[in-house]
Amino acid sequence: MKSTFSRIVIASTLIFGLALPIQAQVEGGSGKASGDNHNYALTAPKGWAIDSEAMRADGVPLVFYPANSSWANSQAVIYTRPMDRGNKIRNTQDVVNNLVTNFHNNGHPNYRASFKNNLKIGDKLIVKIYWFSGDRYGNHEAVAYIEEAKTINFIVLNARNIKAFQDGLPAFTEIVKSYRSQ
Repeated sequence: MKSTFSRIVIASTLIFGLALPIQAQVEGGSGKASGDNHNYALTAPKGWAIDSEAMRADGVPLVFYPANSSWANSQAVIYTRPMDRGNKIRNTQDVVNNLVTNFHNNGHPNYRASFKNNLKIGDKLIVKIYWFSGDRYGNHEAVAYIEEAKTINFIVLNARNIKAFQDGLPAFTEIVKSYRSQ
């Protein structure tokens, strides 16, 4: 027997066409990040869920977390966010330099970035991967930077500790490899 909540979600989906909130609970789901200057799709790997609502109010179109977890309580999460290119931010190196400077200026003197590698997607797309660490909270991040014509799109693995970071790297790599510009 279906609960009242399930009926409301199903009815809302049928009426408004809101497939992604339900899809957020499905392993391997796909979603789009789209706006004035960007339009791309990502897919969650097996064992991970995709969620288009958890951080939308903060301008984050898609988040990922282990399927047996949630955005709020996972030790490792992955999200994507586009950044418009402009005079101050022209390329990946500008983004990295700006990020490190901001952390240093805001009380994280040990924050650092290290270039890890380039990852080729398809025939032409080269993704630059950086790792970040040294904030005063003990977080570790891997960030994939995808330079498009009008934006630099990031995919970020954020982990609360080094073990969660290492455990999240395979999912991060799969999500990055799923990137498809629309």
